[in-house]
Amino acid sequence: TIECELPDTLKVLGDQAFAYCSVPFTSLPSGLLDLGAEALGSGCDFFTDGVTIPAGIEHIAPGAFKGIAVSKFQMAGKNEDYSVRDGMLYAGGRFLLAGRLPDASGIIVIPDGTEAVGTYAFAGMPVEEVVIPSSVTIISQYAFAYCQSLKRVTLAEGLQNIGSYSFVYTGLKQLDLPESCERIGIAAFFGSPALEKVSGSPATVEELAFAYCESLWDVGFTEGLLEIGDFAFYQTAVIAMPLPDSLYSIGDMAFASEDPHVRSKVMKEVKIGKGLEHIGINAFGAMPIAKFVVDEENPAFAVRDGFLTDKSGKTLLICPTGKTGDVTIPSGIAEIGDYAFYHAEYVTSITIPDSVRVIGVGAFCDHLPDGGENVGRTLIRCKEGSAAQEYCIIRNWPVLIDGEGEK
Repeated sequence: TIECELPDTLKVLGDQAFAYCSVPFTSLPSGLLDLGAEALGSGCDFFTDGVTIPAGIEHIAPGAFKGIAVSKFQMAGKNEDYSVRDGMLYAGGRFLLAGRLPDASGIIVIPDGTEAVGTYAFAGMPVEEVVIPSSVTIISQYAFAYCQSLKRVTLAEGLQNIGSYSFVYTGLKQLDLPESCERIGIAAFFGSPALEKVSGSPATVEELAFAYCESLWDVGFTEGLLEIGDFAFYQTAVIAMPLPDSLYSIGDMAFASEDPHVRSKVMKEVKIGKGLEHIGINAFGAMPIAKFVVDEENPAFAVRDGFLTDKSGKTLLICPTGKTGDVTIPSGIAEIGDYAFYHAEYVTSITIPDSVRVIGVGAFCDHLPDGGENVGRTLIRCKEGSAAQEYCIIRNWPVLIDGEGEK
């Protein structure tokens, strides 16, 4: 094996200086002042015997030791800005900048008094369990990313922010969030295939937070939840989730899934609380919905003949996937919203009253291999000269005019 020894006179190792290199280093230069992000490479076991941080170091960037298996850190001498606790590298005494390999138990216990776990601090390490104390308020982005052996994490009251991508591609099975947790960042738990249950009351669940957690079926978020971002639970097994009254926004494709096992589950009702004001495009996807129930105090939504509509009852927003056979849109509906019948795959025909003047984008379409509209799948029944007839003519959609045969 070729080893590389950097001269002690070297002062700066810039960002990604040796990124993706396969030449291992035996030590850091004693005169080093500045260590950049990913300066030493990635994914290499360069410092399994430990890393000694030069006493005169002035700056160590977050992610400096990303992907490097470090058994322990130690300081060459006293430093005002950096220190070591339980073999882990700290900045300012309370910011955990870089973690270390776990012992034989596979468990990492973050020292009490730590306030933040830094970017890439434990990324890719063979950690099986993590215990995070109440002093920690922030888990930074990618902090435990790619820890595929990680099956359990204990989060104490006091944690406020789980950063973007912080637990992406881990082996977690269950997640219990403390009441203090306010934010789950973008793709925080993305692609964690073993995750089944999540509970807590975060204020914000950002886009893609639990996307592709394909085993996730039990989500219990309580009062305090305000916003669910786009694709937050995309491609999961969630088929029923309580929507608390505090929730005011659900993003596009938030619960969408193309998994046929999810689409064939027993139908559930979806209760819209008093606070919900925004539901994004195809938010519920193919979630098996028997019907919608809307709180009377809700200012934005209502239910007419089982369809979810706006408060005025004039815009049809979503047809429950549980509707089957021939359905009739209530008289007085003026607009059919974008993708309103997108996943109503058991509906065979739709009777549209002449009160409908606007039909949204993809209102009756489902997925096709070529990405186009599913022409010819659902028969439209309407009156001569109606907006619905014009819609069908333009798209060559099968239509049955009152008193006439199918065209």
